[in-house]
Amino acid sequence: MAKLVDLPLDQLPSLISNRLGLILGPGAVFQHETIKRLSEQIADHYQVSIGRNYIETSDEALELPSNDEAGIRDLVRRFFGDAKTKATDLKALAEIKWKPPPRR
Repeated sequence: MAKLVDLPLDQLPSLISNRLGLILGPGAVFQHETIKRLSEQIADHYQVSIGRNYIETSDEALELPSNDEAGIRDLVRRFFGDAKTKATDLKALAEIKWKPPPRR
């Protein structure tokens, strides 16, 4: 499960400019329903129920006796490497000139 941490405000601009998907969420950089399809693929491959997201589905697969973490990681990497999953407006989002707020 992801851990929340405090982030100093002065670090936010560099984070936004370098990691768009982390800030806006995977829905901003992948086509609609992409994350659901990944969860379905993991569930089908490992014969587990579909969680609310691919992380929950992966966690359930990891509870199996095989505990195939390397296999799950490989499946996720291959899935996100597939060019068909990328959003059509990703180029426009990436070209935004993110600027830090003016200092007071």
